[in-house]
Amino acid sequence: MAQKKKEFNREIFDKVVKNLHDNSVSSNAELYKKFGSSKDGLSEAQAQKNIEKYGRNESSEKKDPPIIVQYLKAFANAFVFVLILIGIVTYLTSACWLFVPPSQQSWSGVWIIIVLIFASGTITFVQEYKSGKAAAALHNMIKTTCKVKRAGKDFTQIDMKELAVGDIVKLTTGDVIPADIKLIEVKDLFVSQSALTGESEPVEKCEVNKSESTEVGEYTDLCLLGTNVVSGVATGIVVGTGKNTYFGAMQSSLEEAEEKTSFEKSVDNVAKMLLVFMCVMVPIVFVLDFYQTRSLLDSLMFATSTAIGLTPVMLPTIVSENLAKGAVMMAKKKTVVKKISAIQNIGSMEILCTDKTGTLTDDKIIVEHYMNIDGKDDDRVLKYGYLNSSMQSGLQNVIDHAIIEKGKEKEFNKLENQYTRYDDIAFDFNRRRMSVIVDDEETGLAQIITKGALEEMLAVSKFAEVNGRVVEITKELEDKIRYEVKKLNAQGMRVIGVSRKGSQPKDKKFGVSDENEMTLIGFIGFLDPPKESAKAAIEALNYYGVDVKVLTGDNEIVTKKVCEQVGLEITNIVLGPEIEKLSDDELFKLAMRTNVFAKLNPLQKARIVRVLKNGDKIVGFMGDGINDAIALKESDVGISVDTAVDIAKDSADVILLEKDLMVLKDGIIEGRKIFANTTKYLKITASSNYGNAISVLLAGIFIPFVPMLPIELLIQNLVYDITQVVIPWDNVDEELILRPRKWNARDIGKFMIVFGPTNSIFDMCTFLIMWFGYHATGTTAYSQQLFQTGWFMEGFITQVLVLYMLRTEKVPFIQSNPSWQLNISIILSLIVGLALPYTFFGRAVGMVYINPLYFIFLFLVIVFYFIVSQLAKIIYMKRFDKLL
Repeated sequence: MAQKKKEFNREIFDKVVKNLHDNSVSSNAELYKKFGSSKDGLSEAQAQKNIEKYGRNESSEKKDPPIIVQYLKAFANAFVFVLILIGIVTYLTSACWLFVPPSQQSWSGVWIIIVLIFASGTITFVQEYKSGKAAAALHNMIKTTCKVKRAGKDFTQIDMKELAVGDIVKLTTGDVIPADIKLIEVKDLFVSQSALTGESEPVEKCEVNKSESTEVGEYTDLCLLGTNVVSGVATGIVVGTGKNTYFGAMQSSLEEAEEKTSFEKSVDNVAKMLLVFMCVMVPIVFVLDFYQTRSLLDSLMFATSTAIGLTPVMLPTIVSENLAKGAVMMAKKKTVVKKISAIQNIGSMEILCTDKTGTLTDDKIIVEHYMNIDGKDDDRVLKYGYLNSSMQSGLQNVIDHAIIEKGKEKEFNKLENQYTRYDDIAFDFNRRRMSVIVDDEETGLAQIITKGALEEMLAVSKFAEVNGRVVEITKELEDKIRYEVKKLNAQGMRVIGVSRKGSQPKDKKFGVSDENEMTLIGFIGFLDPPKESAKAAIEALNYYGVDVKVLTGDNEIVTKKVCEQVGLEITNIVLGPEIEKLSDDELFKLAMRTNVFAKLNPLQKARIVRVLKNGDKIVGFMGDGINDAIALKESDVGISVDTAVDIAKDSADVILLEKDLMVLKDGIIEGRKIFANTTKYLKITASSNYGNAISVLLAGIFIPFVPMLPIELLIQNLVYDITQVVIPWDNVDEELILRPRKWNARDIGKFMIVFGPTNSIFDMCTFLIMWFGYHATGTTAYSQQLFQTGWFMEGFITQVLVLYMLRTEKVPFIQSNPSWQLNISIILSLIVGLALPYTFFGRAVGMVYINPLYFIFLFLVIVFYFIVSQLAKIIYMKRFDKLL
C-alpha cells in the first residue's frame, strides 16, 4: 500500500546536519574523546551507554499500536459504515420515540445490526492481527550485519541494530553503510549514493572532505546510512545512528509511495470495475423499489444494502490471510518473504533470470589447474595467486577462497609471515581485476600482483613468462594463450590470469594507473560442478511454465558447458557487448528468443530485466552478488539468499535459506495456490452478487414490495463471507498451478456475466413458487414476510453451494475435492441459513415459519443448480479456455 507522507521536521533535520558538519571538521582524536572511543573501538560498557544516550540504530521505530487501537481500526471499512447507516435508519423507523409510538417500538433489528457490526470488525481484526504477526516473525528472520572492532579485539560481525555511536566499523565491497560514519582510513573507496542523492555513478571517498559543496550528503569524508560500498575498503567511526542520521532526518521527506506490484494494480482495476457497476445498479434498484413501495427510507435502506451486497467486502481479509498463510508455508520450505505482496508475483512469474554460479552450480569452486604460459601446472602461478587472494584488504569472493584453500595444501599460508602488504587496488566490475602490493624478493623493493579476467589481464600485460624467460607478447603468443584458455573453458572451467610487476617503491600510493606493462605468468582454472538438483529444478520450472534465462558475467564457453550439464537447452547465446547498440524494442525481441546471456556487466543485467518487464512480462531475478543489486531492484520479484552480500539481500523481495532452484520451485507453487484461491473468492463472490443484483432488479419491476428485507440481505452476505474465510486453506487443482496467471478485470467481468444470470434463474423459480404456490403476493404483512423468508433460504443455499461448483474446473467431488476446512464451513453455514427462520433470531429480523415441504423444492433447486452450473462451466471453458 502507498505510504503516507510524514510531516517534515526542519528543526530536527538542521540539528542532524550541523552535527554531521561538526563531526566532519573534527579530528579523529576529538571524536574519540567525544564518544568515549579509541582506535581500538568502544568497550562493551561504553557501547551500551552510547546506545542509551544516542538511541538504537533504527531509523524508525515500528511499534505496533495497542491492541485496542488495532481492534478499533478493524471497524474502519465500507461494510461497517453501511451497517451503521442502516442501523441509524432502522433505529429511526422502528425504535426512535420521535417517530414510532411506544407500543410499536422494536429494538430487535437495531440489536441485530450491532451484532453484525461487531462480528464483521472482529473477524477482520483477528485475520489482520494474525497476518501482521506472521509477517513480523518472517521479517525478523533476515538480519543485516556489519564489522565492528570493540575493546581492542579483531573486527567481528554484529547485528546492525546493535551498532553504537563511537564504534569503529570496517567497510568492504558490497557492504550497506550501517550508520553515518566519519572515515578514518580509506583505500580506493567508491560508494553508491543513489538511494539518497539519485546519482547513478559511484562517488569516491577519502579521509578528508574535498567537496566544496555545503551539502553534507556530498562530503567526501562521510559515508551515510543507506548507501553502499561499490569497491574498496575503509574504516571509520560511527557519528550518527538511527533517527540521528542524515537518512533518519530525511526519511519523512524521502518517503514515497511504494511502486505497486502487478497484483496490486490488477486488484485496483477490478475494484474500479465493480465500483462502476455499483454506481449503475444501485440507483436503478433505488428507483424501482421506491416506485413499488413508495417508501423513501425503505428504498434507501434496500439500495444501500444492495450496494454492500455487490461488493466483495472480505477481499482485504481474504487476500491478507492468503498472503500470511503463504508466507508461513514458504518459510517452512526455506523461503523467507521480506515483502509479503511479492508472493503474488512469485506465482505469476513468467520469466526467471538467474545467475549461473551457485544457482546452476554448487558454488563450491575448486582450483583444478594452475598453469604457466606453456600449459603446465606450476606452483609458482598458484603462489602468486595465493598472495593476491590472502593479502587483499577487500571482500574475498569464492574464487579467493578456492585459491586460499588450494594454497594451504601447498603450505603457502607460511608465506603470509614472510611478506608485507603495502597497498592494494580494489576490484571493480569495469576493470574486472584486483591487485595487491607486497615485497619483491628479487629486488628488495615492492611488486604488484594482479589477477582477473583474461581479457582484462591481457589488456594490462605487455610481457609473458615463457620457458623461464620474460618475452614480449606477440600476436602469435596471444593466440596461443587464448587457445590454451579456450580448451579449459570447453571443459567447463572458469579461468583467470595472474600477472606481476616488480621493482616498485614501497612508499608509493598505488592506483589503477599502475596496472600496466605487467608480466603474465600463467592462469588458474576453476571448476564449479553443476548442482545435482539443477537439472530436475529446470525441468520442474519449465513444467510449471517458467522460462529460465541465464544472465552471467562469465564467458560464453564456460556458460555453454554448464548449461549442457544441467540440461538447459540453449536457444541462443548473446554476449554483453552485442546488446549495447540495440534499442529497448530490439533487445526485448532478442531476449524473448534468447535464454543465455554471457559476459554481462551489472547494468546490462538490469537492462535485460527491465525491457522484459516493460514488455508486459512478470520477471523474477535471482542473484547474490554486488553486481546483481540493480537487476534485483528492477525485477518484479527480486530473489536472493541468506549468504548473499548485504546490498543483494537489501535489494531482494524474497530470501532463500538454501541457494537452490528447487526451493524456488516450491515457492512458485505456493504463490500460485494463493493466486488461485484469491481468484476463487473474487470471481465467485462477484458473480454471485451480480446474480443477486439482477434478481433484485427483476423483483423491483414485478413485485410490489421489498423482496428481501435489508437486514436479511446483510445477514445472508455476512454468513456467506464468514464461510469464505477458510478459502485460503482450500485444495487447488494441479491444472491451476501449471501455468503462471495474471489478474485481469475483464476475466472477472466475463465470469460475472455468465454465472450471475445462472443464479438468477433459480431466484426467478423461487419467485414463482412463492407467488403462486404459497400465495405470497404481499397483500398482507405476513405474505410479504413469507416471500422474503422463502427467497432468503433459496438465495442463501445457492450462494453458499456455488463455492462447490465454481472452485474447480472439474466435476465437484468426483474429479476434485474441497479441503475439509471448506466442507465444514459450508455445512455449518447451510445449517445456520436453513434453521434461521425457525429461531428467535430469525423471527426478530422479520422471518416467519415456512412449511417444511418447502425443503423438497430446495432439494430440487440444489440438484438442478448443480446440473445447470456444470453445463455453464463447460460452455464457458470452451469459449474462454479457462474458468479461474
